[in-house]
Amino acid sequence: MKADGTARRLLVSAGSDPVWSPDGRTIAYDVGTGSLWTVRVDGSKNRLLADAAPNPSWSPSGHRLVFEADIDSYHDAHEVRIANADGTNMRVLAREARLPAWSPSGSLIAYSSFRGPPHAMRYEGAAVRDRWIVRGTRGRWFVSSGGRRLGIARG
Repeated sequence: MKADGTARRLLVSAGSDPVWSPDGRTIAYDVGTGSLWTVRVDGSKNRLLADAAPNPSWSPSGHRLVFEADIDSYHDAHEVRIANADGTNMRVLAREARLPAWSPSGSLIAYSSFRGPPHAMRYEGAAVRDRWIVRGTRGRWFVSSGGRRLGIARG
């Protein structure tokens, strides 16, 4: 759809929580089951990336997604995973974790932990180093509208 509301087009029949890729050509979204999908903005290449995997966040380059994964049938156990934008090379980054967000610089991946305060991992290609960055706070990570800051919403 254009900014003035014209040229509307239905891309998928069911989906929620859409997240635009940095280049604006792809949208990551989940469906009622929490499955993570991507679709091109022209409606092509609608692709399932992972089951039970809500809350995606694009890397600033748009080459990777970080997301939460439910690892039990009750949706009580979660981990944070990373994958290429096409779903390949998926791996676990953190267990007992959820609500990931990529920093605007692409150097950190922040997430909420069930084992204490929020964490951030330094992301350097294949190498990831976990560390606490905020003590005594729980909440959901978000990126500022200008893309320059990473914050946490408590409550």
